[in-house]
Amino acid sequence: MATSNRAELRAAIAALECRFWGTEGWTHVTIATDSTYVVNGITEWVPKWKARQWTKATGEDVANKDLWMMLLRLVNKQARKGCSVRFWHISRIHNEQADQLAKSAANSREKEDYRTRDLGKIEAHFHAHNMD
Repeated sequence: MATSNRAELRAAIAALECRFWGTEGWTHVTIATDSTYVVNGITEWVPKWKARQWTKATGEDVANKDLWMMLLRLVNKQARKGCSVRFWHISRIHNEQADQLAKSAANSREKEDYRTRDLGKIEAHFHAHNMD
């Protein structure tokens, strides 16, 4: 059954499947999402579910187990390549602002090669605006 939770998990999975970040010199990658389901799931719930053989405390099967297992496998695979994966919850208002900026940039006549961006400046901007 297709749900927004499955879509949010698939987006995180796609970000980790597209490249082996550690083999390209990255020491960490941050998955930024407005999905508390994904962030809380991978950082808090998955270790507990895994310890209980992928069941909830109530004994019920974990929803979307297939995707949680895939996401966990990809996080571990990235770690084996030297890249830790972090998950960052972004409030919906910041997500809306990012969406507006992305649409504006997509419609811009000036195209920028992402490899030329100074990621340190971008991270400093987020930290300065308390977006962690």
